[in-house]
Amino acid sequence: MKTDTQLCRDVATELTWVPTINPDEIRVHVTDGVVTLVGQVACTADKWAVVRAVQRVTCVTAVAVALDIGSATAAAPEVYFKLGSGRGWVTLSGEVDWVFAQRTATASSSDSDDRSLSESSLSRDRGSKHVAPA
Repeated sequence: MKTDTQLCRDVATELTWVPTINPDEIRVHVTDGVVTLVGQVACTADKWAVVRAVQRVTCVTAVAVALDIGSATAAAPEVYFKLGSGRGWVTLSGEVDWVFAQRTATASSSDSDDRSLSESSLSRDRGSKHVAPA
């Protein structure tokens, strides 16, 4: 069984893995395994993402949520891409911090035209995405 201090630290660490929130805007209190969350998030989806993150932590017996919606600053990661071309291909390359950013870039490039896409090599570190010529 974890102490309340250990559990509070584990919950705070787990919140850092939720890419859409700013964990600095959420205070975590733990009493006898019951986690109380107080703070602000940008939207309802973020609120439920926080709750799911807390529920993933072992030894949490219950979650009390007191999160205000709509007044938090978004924690959108900065993503930089380079657009290049050569030999009839358009290349999207860059670094992303989260898998969802990789998927968003992939979806955005495939939705822009009726171009076929090769297997994505855009990764969390470095990579590129090729778009076939029209």
